Amino acid sequence: MSLAQAFDPTSNALNAIRLALAVIVVVSHSWPVTGRGDDPLLGAQDWGDWAVGGFFAISGYLITASRDTTPSFAIFVWKRFLRIYPAFLSALIAVAFIAAPLSTILTDVSWNAADSLQYVWRNSFLLITQPAIGSTLNDSPIPDSWNNPLWTLAYESACYLLIGILFTLLPSRFRLGAIAGAGLVCSVATALALGDVLSVPAVVLKGFHLGSFFAAGAFLYLGRRKIPMRRVLFISSVSVLVLAVLLRIDAVLAPLPLAFLLLWGGTKLPLRKVGAKNDISYGMYIYAFPVQQLLHLALPSLSIPLLFAVMSAFLTLPLAWLSYRFIEKPSLRLKTLWTVQTRAVGG
Repeated sequence: MSLAQAFDPTSNALNAIRLALAVIVVVSHSWPVTGRGDDPLLGAQDWGDWAVGGFFAISGYLITASRDTTPSFAIFVWKRFLRIYPAFLSALIAVAFIAAPLSTILTDVSWNAADSLQYVWRNSFLLITQPAIGSTLNDSPIPDSWNNPLWTLAYESACYLLIGILFTLLPSRFRLGAIAGAGLVCSVATALALGDVLSVPAVVLKGFHLGSFFAAGAFLYLGRRKIPMRRVLFISSVSVLVLAVLLRIDAVLAPLPLAFLLLWGGTKLPLRKVGAKNDISYGMYIYAFPVQQLLHLALPSLSIPLLFAVMSAFLTLPLAWLSYRFIEKPSLRLKTLWTVQTRAVGG
């Protein structure tokens, strides 16, 4: 059975896997937020890096599928905008005008509405250029960021645009080769930069690194009819990841085997109902860090990272549910608006 035959787009465990990845990010951040040091490492990457790489690999598969089945570039961009931006903007506003003022109750620091307005405006284009809000986090071990994970959304949006443009410009017979080449370039550039052979700014290195995971997922989608879901590939992927971790070259070698294992899990795990009606993984990702910041300000003596992570995830769950039910889901209903308007104009 090929990957195309095994993977059901309407019934799979990827929502559950994405929620698990979001929780891993929460766990990883629990060390620095509580002042217990950096995120724990697995090989050359911390736990959060692995989870974000997993997000990009899954997005590579699903977003490429979305572009493949969307009739025009404009409609594709509209759909992707609705999936990311409304909830992102809502999270900015919630942090600026709820979390930041609330934090002053727990500290002696004052809050200024002008700082919050600047926070929303300067970050509203997905590029996080003002991560802090005045001095509201001065009592936190991470005083310079209210919502650290948001930086990845600009890279994810860039990947969306690139895959959209690729499908627009290239005939179908060239796409697999183009994606394979792009993934190879990203991985080689990452290896050269990490080995101090290639000097690039950190912002560019992050793009190469995350781009390699997205390209891996896109490669699996484009080659899905020829990729067999055999146990030997599963074992090989696990073996490559273990070897890469032991040799600390996982930042370069992890993308393709990790992407395959995540898709394998999406087809095999009996978790298809998790997130089928309420996909809270995105809400968990964009709200957990502000919750962690507030939790630490409220309970600074709570310094056991795993316990802190459990409490953080538990407190974030209702916010993630509210985000999906009242922001993300209503926004997704507007997907057909562009199509309807285009047809009306055409008619």
